[in-house]
Parts: sequence; C-alpha cells; structure tokens
Amino acid sequence: MSLNKFQTKEVLNAVLNDGEDALKVDIDNVTLDGSSLTVETNIPSGVGQASQTSNGTAAALGGNLEISYITIVANHTNTGRIHLGDSGVTSSNGVWLEAGDSWSGQIDNLSYFYIIATQSGDGVSFMYLI
Repeated sequence: MSLNKFQTKEVLNAVLNDGEDALKVDIDNVTLDGSSLTVETNIPSGVGQASQTSNGTAAALGGNLEISYITIVANHTNTGRIHLGDSGVTSSNGVWLEAGDSWSGQIDNLSYFYIIATQSGDGVSFMYLI
C-alpha cells in the first residue's frame, strides 16, 4: 500500500503530534517547529587578550584554568609575528601567527599557552570553551 503526500503528512501529524498542523521535535534544547529552528545553549566559555610588553620574554595567556577548546587570533593591528607555544617558546620556535591569523585546538588548560612577539606591544585575542 502506498500513501500519497497528503496522507503521509496526515499520518505523521497524527502519530507524532496528536493531529497538530506543524511537525514539532524537541531534542536536548533543539526545537523544530514548522519552519523555525531554535537552539538553546548553555556552554561555559570565556574570552581574553594577551600582549607582550618587552621583546624576548614569553607572556602567558592566562592562569590555571581547565578548558576544552581554544581559538587564538593574532590582533589585526600587529606589525610583527606572534609565536605561540609552551613556557619555552621563543621567536625561533612555536607556531607563528601573522596579523589576523588564528589557531584552534583542544587543550586541557589555558596555562599551557605562552606567546612571544617579534614586535613589542603585539598580541592576541582568544576565546575558549570550558
């Protein structure tokens, strides 16, 4: 037996929505009601900035904070490179970022990240998920 389009919609509405006109689905904070989609999030997160005030000294992004994911963006006003790494980062190692470049990844703790800039005053902005 085959159902035509009208019968299929009628059967779905009767089974899923007790006869209501729009198909409604609610799954873990995601609601689909007809043609609109609503997603409610409650994700702990944060943002920050770090810059280097003197050449040659690595600057920490932050203190001991457990995180799960981070995106780091070199400020668009930077005139030199940012080198990103651990506490031993220098201007000849680490991941380097030009102005506007970004790096993202999963990491356990914000305190793992340090920057060193080739130009004093250059820095980064970052956002993270806990």
